[in-house]
Amino acid sequence: MRILITTGLSGNDIGGPAQYAPNLARKFSAMGHPTKIISYGRIERFLPLLIRHIYFLLKIIPNTLWANR
Repeated sequence: MRILITTGLSGNDIGGPAQYAPNLARKFSAMGHPTKIISYGRIERFLPLLIRHIYFLLKIIPNTLWANR
């Protein structure tokens, strides 16, 4: 099963998702499941709220086609 994890925080940020997502990905990878993590980048942080969410949605759509449903 191919797994996609999306989060608003990346490894450089402080917070639960920044730590939880990589640990979860490691566990899935250890079970043999290919895993991708996508988090907010530099661009999303400077956009207004609604535009930020739309941009992130468009950013993850190609990866959702890769992941299992």
